[in-house]
Amino acid sequence: MSDPLDNEKNSSRIPEVTVVDFLRSHPDFFTEHTDLLNRLSVPHQAGKGIVSLIEKQAQIMRHRIEDLEKKLEQTKHDESFHLRLIEDVRRLAGDLLDVENPQTLHKKLVEGLSIHYKADQVRLYVFTRLTTPKDCGGIRFRKANARIKCLFTGVFNHHRPLCGSLQDEHLKAVFGNDAEFIHSTVLIPIKLERWEGLLALGSQDWNYYHHGLSLELLVLVSDITSKVIDGWLAEEPPNQ
Repeated sequence: MSDPLDNEKNSSRIPEVTVVDFLRSHPDFFTEHTDLLNRLSVPHQAGKGIVSLIEKQAQIMRHRIEDLEKKLEQTKHDESFHLRLIEDVRRLAGDLLDVENPQTLHKKLVEGLSIHYKADQVRLYVFTRLTTPKDCGGIRFRKANARIKCLFTGVFNHHRPLCGSLQDEHLKAVFGNDAEFIHSTVLIPIKLERWEGLLALGSQDWNYYHHGLSLELLVLVSDITSKVIDGWLAEEPPNQ
């Protein structure tokens, strides 16, 4: 007496002739579904066509191994890169804390970010109603309700960095005439009790800036920069 379970399995099984006919009609099936090749078990002696299938499996496996090797190498590279970056940021932070005027602060900030973050453009905006230094030294002091600040309301509300490619209007507002050369950006909002600011980096490379340890270190740089600037802002606005 036959097992009812076996009958059920047999009844749901697709006839081999149907599978064969389908594959003959779709010779590129396994090319488009390469993930299935890793699940097939085919003997070498099955014929010339089958051998090429096995070779395809081997090729896929070689690619997977190469990908793993690249990821491993990248991990080693990332670790070395981050160790160097941490040390570089530590020195930059010390330099920023020692500056005595906006000119020197801006110069060291731009130089450091250009070297360590490969920034082709650096912009530092300060939005405040307080009295600002007479010589801004490249730091862009703006009114607290400046248009550029309103353009990035979402960034300030979420108070976290924004990486990616900005729309043309936003790029132009931040980088001016240099906007056309910028393809990747990172914006760091600065939010202190008395004022707010925006540190913007732009790169000519696409998709250059990403979230991660390097971005956390950049936030640290912006925090140190903002503390230094805060000491230069007078509490009382100038007499009108």
